[in-house]
Amino acid sequence: MAISRTAPRRGPTPELCRRSEPRGARPKKIRVPPKEIKDRGTYTYRLRHYPHLCCQIEEYLYMNKEKRTSFDRFLSYFPELDLPVILTADAHHEFSKTNTPLPQPMIQEYLLDQSIEGATDAYDEYIPCLKIPNTNAFHAVVYFKATLLVYEYFLLTYDLDGEQIAQEKIGGMLTEGEKIHRAIPTISEDWTIHIVEGANPIESKKYQPTNSRAFSMELLPDGKIIYSLSDHNI
Repeated sequence: MAISRTAPRRGPTPELCRRSEPRGARPKKIRVPPKEIKDRGTYTYRLRHYPHLCCQIEEYLYMNKEKRTSFDRFLSYFPELDLPVILTADAHHEFSKTNTPLPQPMIQEYLLDQSIEGATDAYDEYIPCLKIPNTNAFHAVVYFKATLLVYEYFLLTYDLDGEQIAQEKIGGMLTEGEKIHRAIPTISEDWTIHIVEGANPIESKKYQPTNSRAFSMELLPDGKIIYSLSDHNI
């Protein structure tokens, strides 16, 4: 079977073949200055040729820098304390005397928005307590929250950029009827939190828990908090 030689030949369209220069003229050679070749890939080069992208990059870097600065200020309200530390029911009085109160914007950004409770009240009180030392890959802080008839200690961990990793209630006091329920945590040097929980009558001045239980939590090297419970009388 013979192949037809009259079929149209594939190739560029006439529009692509039009010359922008007079016929016979030599094509212009694009010469890039040596300095521009060296600068390619740098921020200055990208800013000159891709200004819309650089504006987005600048905004992103600015927001991250502002967030980082704010988070560093937030951490400065939590003094590092040598372990072990016992957080008794009255320890928050000492923290409120020695530590500077947290500004409301920082409470809103770093405590309330990430709170496991998810709600707050105008009469709630927040006191920065301490920062656990020698946490290289993350930050761990303890704060005290007081609401009506409820006192609570919380342990929070953040990554190095200020994003929350974990949060757990580790102690506190609750008044219920004629009894006071207390949970007293001890943070040891190996980042284990030992908690003793019990209840005693309101009129009792000394802590003499009945039906007590022992709780334990462990702060891991990645900032997570694992929780275990041993139900035994002490």
